[in-house]
Amino acid sequence: METRSAEKWFEEAEERRYYEDDFETAIDLYTNAINLCPNNAVYFTNRAFCHIKIGKWQEAVDDSRRAIELDNTSAEAHSILGEALLEKTEHVEAVRELKEAVNLERANGGTGEFYEWKYIRELLLKAKFYEWKYAHELRSWELQHLHKVCVLALTEMHSREASQKGGHTEAAEAQCLQQQLDSLERVFSEAAKADKQTEVPDYFRCPISYSVLRDPVITPSGHTYEREEILRHLGKVSDKKKRKKYHEKNHFDPITQEPLDPSQLVPNLAIKEAVEAFIEKHAWAYGELGMDISLTWPGFGSDRPNRP
Repeated sequence: METRSAEKWFEEAEERRYYEDDFETAIDLYTNAINLCPNNAVYFTNRAFCHIKIGKWQEAVDDSRRAIELDNTSAEAHSILGEALLEKTEHVEAVRELKEAVNLERANGGTGEFYEWKYIRELLLKAKFYEWKYAHELRSWELQHLHKVCVLALTEMHSREASQKGGHTEAAEAQCLQQQLDSLERVFSEAAKADKQTEVPDYFRCPISYSVLRDPVITPSGHTYEREEILRHLGKVSDKKKRKKYHEKNHFDPITQEPLDPSQLVPNLAIKEAVEAFIEKHAWAYGELGMDISLTWPGFGSDRPNRP
């Protein structure tokens, strides 16, 4: 009887959530269902979703953690937890949870049943970028602080030695100090190279948009494009000469001008793996993936899709 009553509260909450976007009322209704049936992971997951939508990050963390305790195979619960942690700037744990969400979806065959698949992959990239960004800023601050300490220590040491030995050694001490400062600069310059941002190679970029390839496909002519960009190109050809030449399909490769149909596009898995390996090694490149890497402001909620 209690489970049936909980289901009714749940159904009403789903109506408010999916069709009315009334997340605060939905939270109250999910709470009623949880009070009657406290061991249902879906109830906690969906209430966590509502907390995310209205920017209540800690509440989303608490509910999604409880959902995972009840069902640790829920990709959605892990993804909600990851997003809430990301908004709380807990980047390391956010990356771990979002990776788990992606891995769970892959384990299920990547069928697309998890409706937020693309959104969660972008969240993972965002989390990795911020994880690198904050670690980079911390390392930069530590290097700068250590550099100042070393320069000050060397300067004081040579000043003290010059005063102890007498004025005739002052020039020699100054020369020795400069040599050591030059060596110090070289050491710190090398240490900073690990985080130095370079350029993403051109062959990792789409020839149409020049953005970093994320879903690369290859044409029969051997050219690789971002799937979304080449499909947009194939559907929006406006050149009258090409329209006349390929009037039946209106499709052509933008580089070779050879006829091209969307069905001929094949995923370029080699390039995809190479790009992912490059970005994994150079985390700053997460910021060049052509997506919005800004975090939402607390209280403004999430862009997470609300599936009907």
